[in-house]
Amino acid sequence: MKKNFLSRWWETHWHQQVWMVVFALFVFLIIAWIGWASTYGTTSAGRDAEIKALIDTTHAWEDANEKLSRLKQLILANPAGFPNAEAVLIQAEEEVETTQEQFDDAGSKALYGELIIIFGILLQVIVALVLTKAIAARFDKTLRKRKVDYVDKLRNE
Repeated sequence: MKKNFLSRWWETHWHQQVWMVVFALFVFLIIAWIGWASTYGTTSAGRDAEIKALIDTTHAWEDANEKLSRLKQLILANPAGFPNAEAVLIQAEEEVETTQEQFDDAGSKALYGELIIIFGILLQVIVALVLTKAIAARFDKTLRKRKVDYVDKLRNE
């Protein structure tokens, strides 16, 4: 009778099960990171463009805020000079809100780009540590087998 996955799973030792789950999680993390990185782009030119967009939207937001404050000062100084002051203020406030939304979007894109890089570096470090542990365990197993073989050889002599 052929054994299925579950029967084989319960026959394995708990530490082997843990390593299988850890390996599956690493595979999932790598696939998720690749998808995340391809969505937002992590090239140097892409990051530079995101940072430039963030700087540009920051300046646009500051300019819109300055324009709004100047309009308020002008309207307060000379209310008769603006027959439709409310409409002008509403339009300036909408411009401030629009530039603030653009600033928030540019900031989140720049932040995502940096997080992708940090997450990728951490993922590489974790994979390197796991591979080092796996190689060390295999090397240790080989050394133990050689030691047992050597002891058996000495006993037989």
